[in-house]
Amino acid sequence: MKVALLTHTQGAHMSAYFTALAASPTCTEVILGDPDAHWFPIAKPVLGDKLTRSYTNITKLLEHERP
Repeated sequence: MKVALLTHTQGAHMSAYFTALAASPTCTEVILGDPDAHWFPIAKPVLGDKLTRSYTNITKLLEHERP
């Protein structure tokens, strides 16, 4: 399943979400909606290749992706 994770700089429990998505065998791809570009450098080492794209504009994410 393709997942869109929408957050912001003060997003709570993000490390737990990244870890759970990385471990999930049913999650094959994560698209990050991160308006402040805060979480991508933290998420990438945890999610690895599952983190395929990151958007700073949530509207564009929703226009281009089908999570």
